[in-house]
Amino acid sequence: MSSLLSNYIPEPILEQILLHLPSTTLIRFTSVSKSWLSLITSLSFTLQRSLSHPNPTLLLIQPTPSSHYSTTFSTTPPPYSTHHPFSLRFIGSLYGVVCFVEQSVGHDHAITLFNPSIRTYLRIQTPAVKHTALGFGFDTCDRDFKVIRIFNGVELYSLKHGGWRGIHCRYRKLQELQFSNTQCFLHGNVHWVVSPSYATKSYVLIFNMVEEKFKKMVFPPNLVLDALCTLQIKVTVIEGYLSVLDCSGIWMMREYGVAQSWTKMFTLNLERGCISKVFGFRSSSKVLMLLHKKGEISLHSFDTKTQEIKDLRMKGEIIAACEDTGSLVLLDRNSCHVSKSQAKRRR
Repeated sequence: MSSLLSNYIPEPILEQILLHLPSTTLIRFTSVSKSWLSLITSLSFTLQRSLSHPNPTLLLIQPTPSSHYSTTFSTTPPPYSTHHPFSLRFIGSLYGVVCFVEQSVGHDHAITLFNPSIRTYLRIQTPAVKHTALGFGFDTCDRDFKVIRIFNGVELYSLKHGGWRGIHCRYRKLQELQFSNTQCFLHGNVHWVVSPSYATKSYVLIFNMVEEKFKKMVFPPNLVLDALCTLQIKVTVIEGYLSVLDCSGIWMMREYGVAQSWTKMFTLNLERGCISKVFGFRSSSKVLMLLHKKGEISLHSFDTKTQEIKDLRMKGEIIAACEDTGSLVLLDRNSCHVSKSQAKRRR
């Protein structure tokens, strides 16, 4: 079949046709020939397909079903069952792959990479430790997904090479920093909001996935963050801008890497609610916030275009929210497939 098509259709045009096909069709087409398998499973094809996706669906990963119907997003369960619905903590989402860590009291366990589009996942085993921080990103030079973990030292996991290795770090007291419980990836860097235990001013700590080095990014004087409220600060990406949120507003770095470009863009009125999780998206004007209010957890959205806060009437925990781009990352024999009962998607 592939040889017949190649006689009539130039390879670049054939690739463009394949780029617009659904994931389920592409998976079947990997059996056509070795050349098609090589093309469809190549990282360059996968990334091109993710980046060219015009209107990705917003996807929520929930531990329990929701009866609320939404035309804005789809919902799906996590790839496997856990003993407690709050035991999976979101780390990041990139090119259709979601990264989260399994937690128990005082310890972190396996780190999971999950592709909800094709229902595959990979559990990365780690010793049961309490991580100071975790991050998920992509190395554009080596074309590799990586996970960074900070505990007694610094280690980096490479999906391409399938293992952990130690990273030399000139910041010898990373374990003494207080990290916000959110992180994000933008322009090749993982970002955390941190505060030194001996100081009152916070800053953004970044780790570059290509150079594999840490750097600091300062806040301007008029963005006052002290060590006592660092755990309440959330960092995310909103419409392609590095952003931080607290219970009063949203600040955006309008020119990446320029501290003076931090600007308070929006004021939030959460009616005494407290943000526990925030999910920003590169291609959407909506920001999803999981709020604690009057003893309940509920999902709200904030639209940066209309500046409207909307109660989505969804109660309970949300593990993650991501843009479903139909990615084919993890389409290989080393990944586990989600069972049919777990894979059933709900609207």
